[in-house]
Amino acid sequence: MNKILKAALLVMMAAACKVESNLKAPVEPVKKITGTWQIVDATENGTDLMQWFDFTKFRITFADSTYTLDSLLPFMVSANGKWKVDDPQYPFSITLTPTDSAAVVSPLSFPVVGGVRNMILTFSPGCNKNSYQYTLQPVTQ
Repeated sequence: MNKILKAALLVMMAAACKVESNLKAPVEPVKKITGTWQIVDATENGTDLMQWFDFTKFRITFADSTYTLDSLLPFMVSANGKWKVDDPQYPFSITLTPTDSAAVVSPLSFPVVGGVRNMILTFSPGCNKNSYQYTLQPVTQ
């Protein structure tokens, strides 16, 4: 009886080890940033700025390759221009190039918080001792 049990286990183990031929690696979706975004959190060197500035009027709209600022607040650029990411599928940085000045690059992350896609930008305008981090979310109509 013991030999039959061992043989049955060997057959089951061999059957369990078959290779699935139709398995495919998951494909990471392209991160879409087109649309209008608003600031929902802002820090300077880790200090919360939301109590000191009214960010509710700030909007940045990303179209195909251009962006438009709707309010002048402390931000990584101060004029409309063009944007691009380093990789559309796995973006780790975004470059904003205003029409009137040089390009500015920011590290970029796209966490989902509470079921909503966020975009986190980190930058140091002017003084490299100050680091700003803005968390943006799509504007919902």
